[in-house]
Amino acid sequence: MNEKTFILLILVIVGVIALPYTNTRAQDSLIIETFTVEDQTGDCGISKSDNCAHIKLEYFKVEIPSNKQAQKKINLFMKNRMLASVVGEENSENVDQLIKEYLDEYKKFKREFPDSWQQWEVERTAEIVFQDENILAADIHEYSFLGGAHPNSYLNFYNFNLSTGELIKLSDLFIDGYETELNKVAESIFRKEKGISRNVDMSKSGYWFKDNKFSVNNNFLLNDEGILFYYNSYEIAPYAVGPTRIFIPYENIKHIIDNRSVVSDFISE
Repeated sequence: MNEKTFILLILVIVGVIALPYTNTRAQDSLIIETFTVEDQTGDCGISKSDNCAHIKLEYFKVEIPSNKQAQKKINLFMKNRMLASVVGEENSENVDQLIKEYLDEYKKFKREFPDSWQQWEVERTAEIVFQDENILAADIHEYSFLGGAHPNSYLNFYNFNLSTGELIKLSDLFIDGYETELNKVAESIFRKEKGISRNVDMSKSGYWFKDNKFSVNNNFLLNDEGILFYYNSYEIAPYAVGPTRIFIPYENIKHIIDNRSVVSDFISE
């Protein structure tokens, strides 16, 4: 990356948003600092330019003044996810390296195939989608086109316990042996929304699950109303079907929610 480009990246607009919440231990504020960095090679302003690769990264860091340990864990986790290499197997060390590796790969492609017309595009965005005094829920959405038949798009959710900074697992929310009942409720909602009768085989309806048995995945979003399970394209259905969403209200599964979990306060008596 040349000096001019580096200076432009340093001068990118940084937004700082204070999102207050009431901490059960003390009054506190969670501060979110957002960053946007982008770069390109070639002239992406020309329609159907034969020399264009563009990348844009949007990410955040949190500050929790009274809980630096949780702050460190959340920021480190999100950093590792944001620095997943676009063109390689190992994570990049920082944003600048990630961008450089991506643009260098495109330049290498153009040297090897100078007559091939391809415009590459990568947009990776991390944002906070839900927050209360116990939970910080974030997602990372990625859109990419590096040649091939079509672009790819992925959306992954991450729910953090604000007391510990740890990623929340399904087993943290439910009583022991919850899996069968959770899958039963989720499958009922799924079949109803997709118009699939109870006795119809999933595979015959164009969906595939391990051992042809419906199950929820670990890509889920928590909010104050329920749990959203999200299956990316290709995960349980062909690309043409697109992603699949299943939303389960807490009221439907309150009998298996652990009363010590971070979502127990959302259940009405």
